[in-house]
Amino acid sequence: MKLRPFNTEEIYGRFNVTILGNVVTLMSDFLIHYLWEKRWFFFALIVGAGILIAPLPEGLIQDGKIVLAMSVMATIMFVTEPIPLPGVALLIILGQVFLLGHDSSIVAKSLWNDSVLFILGSLMLAVAV
Repeated sequence: MKLRPFNTEEIYGRFNVTILGNVVTLMSDFLIHYLWEKRWFFFALIVGAGILIAPLPEGLIQDGKIVLAMSVMATIMFVTEPIPLPGVALLIILGQVFLLGHDSSIVAKSLWNDSVLFILGSLMLAVAV
């Protein structure tokens, strides 16, 4: 019995004819496009993790290193916009709660002072007019 040589194009063509093949191809194309679109988000996470893993420089405490990592990550995300800007702001708030260990009520109180409410009210009034 003589075996035919391995032909990848034929196997790929047969696989692509099936419904499962079409679904797998569509999902892989979607995943590749999604990951390429969010590459700066993953880059910011890798840079932030690198800063957190790096040894502490002299004169910098652990909380300062965490704030530095959050600032660099937020700057990368603000400039490249891999996620919407309100999402970046939410990540900063979550970073204060989870990475720095602050109480969520303290973080919420620090964000809602009189000047923030004044600006928010001014913007709402501008939209209404």
